[in-house]
Amino acid sequence: MISRASELCSRETPRRVQGQIWLCLGRMYLEGCGTEKNAVRSLNCYRKARQLFYELTEHGREEYRESLEEAARGEDLAQEEPRKNPPRKYREFFQ
Repeated sequence: MISRASELCSRETPRRVQGQIWLCLGRMYLEGCGTEKNAVRSLNCYRKARQLFYELTEHGREEYRESLEEAARGEDLAQEEPRKNPPRKYREFFQ
């Protein structure tokens, strides 16, 4: 899935579209929608989305501020996920 997203996010693809792709992938990995849950991949996707939306807002595109905030919230959720549902072999470290 990530490799396909990377293909879609070529240099010719508008940055706003790239941001939306990474945002959707982050949500899919976080929720396990269409793929198994993976907090690390989710976090990486949200970080890419946040970076793209940050660059857009820094260049005066305020209409992407909400997407930037959504990516930041997604990052926070992805970072919390391993604490809430740690892999079985690591559960003793999170108790």
